[in-house]
Amino acid sequence: MTKTLRVLSLFLAVLFLAFSFVGCRKEFDPTDFWEISSIREDTTFGEGEHTLAITVTMGEKSILLTIKTDAATVKDALAEHDLIHGEQQSMGFMMTTLIGISAEYERDGAYWAFYQNGEYMMTGIDSTPITGDAAYEFVYTLAS
Repeated sequence: MTKTLRVLSLFLAVLFLAFSFVGCRKEFDPTDFWEISSIREDTTFGEGEHTLAITVTMGEKSILLTIKTDAATVKDALAEHDLIHGEQQSMGFMMTTLIGISAEYERDGAYWAFYQNGEYMMTGIDSTPITGDAAYEFVYTLAS
């Protein structure tokens, strides 16, 4: 009886610990991500014929990346300065990391939403040509 009671007590203790950690899950706090970002303030990169204004937004904070480039697409301009990482897939380039901040849908339900002139883009950054009058934005987004 004593051994059974000890096993039951141990089981209940483990169960109690497991349930107590469930309530401790940390909520998303974008300020944590800004701390790991490779760029934390407005920055200008490169030289070239085209100038891109790219706003990066996480939570309440935004920074402006100004990129001067001769690249033809948004992806190429960002890659030129090692500001993005991702992989080429059959549907196009899947960007997972921007300025050191990772957003992987399969891992954490997050992605970088891509906007041009305030409108959500239905094309990827690898097929979006650079236009002189466009304002681009990437918003760290958690899927619902």
